[in-house]
Amino acid sequence: MTNTGDIFLIAHPRSGTHALTSMFSQKPELFVFGEVFNPSPDSEVYPSNYYHYLRAMQETPISSPKNAETRFNAYLDYLKIRARNLRYLVDNKYDTLHLFDIELREVSAPPAIFSHLTKRNLPIVHLKRNILHIYISHAHAMATNQWQLMAGEEAKTQTLEIDIDDMLGYLTRKQFEQEQVDAWVRGTDSYIEVWYEDLFGPRATPSAFQPLSDFLGIENLGAEQTAFRKQLTKPYDQLIENYDQVVRALRRSPHARLLGSERSVG
Repeated sequence: MTNTGDIFLIAHPRSGTHALTSMFSQKPELFVFGEVFNPSPDSEVYPSNYYHYLRAMQETPISSPKNAETRFNAYLDYLKIRARNLRYLVDNKYDTLHLFDIELREVSAPPAIFSHLTKRNLPIVHLKRNILHIYISHAHAMATNQWQLMAGEEAKTQTLEIDIDDMLGYLTRKQFEQEQVDAWVRGTDSYIEVWYEDLFGPRATPSAFQPLSDFLGIENLGAEQTAFRKQLTKPYDQLIENYDQVVRALRRSPHARLLGSERSVG
């Protein structure tokens, strides 16, 4: 079923949100905000950021924790004005989902944002990625200090020595996190799950975007060219110095399936 409401993109960091949102931003009927819920020190330089908005609402009734839903809805109305009444998209990372109601909820409880979005019948796009690829992408970005790669920009390359215990611990935590977000998203009324590997992997085709285009009512989304390039093009056995050790450890772990499938985590 098509949902033409404002779009909430939800993903783990390093899942390809910049590549996907750059394609959305080429559609004249859309306004792409980016990570407006990111409470980073740079957030105050972006007037649309949620925390900039909260500072402006201090000392007003809307700032009270009991008015969390009213505040959230008022913020969405504020975004609509800043988007010049166009349909808009915002990028939400897993680690910001609880920040709207952290004073009200336990970590294991579904973040209130999902209830708010359901009440407004807004569509959720859950962008997922094989968590092993996420781990290696993050490790390489840390090593090179290059987090995004624009078209025409030179890629930095560096081989990696993977800490096996760190990798296995990360995969365990992130698999649980992705499964939990899966359950929360699937409890809403309007969502679609899409995989980075299907959209941008080696065998990706423009037709892979068709279900997303149909769900959001956006024509020919896959016809756009992303403004970002892949950062990792080397095979893992050339990129990872202790590749054989990594493979052996994964095969002995509950995460062995990540080696045999481009995208599956469960």
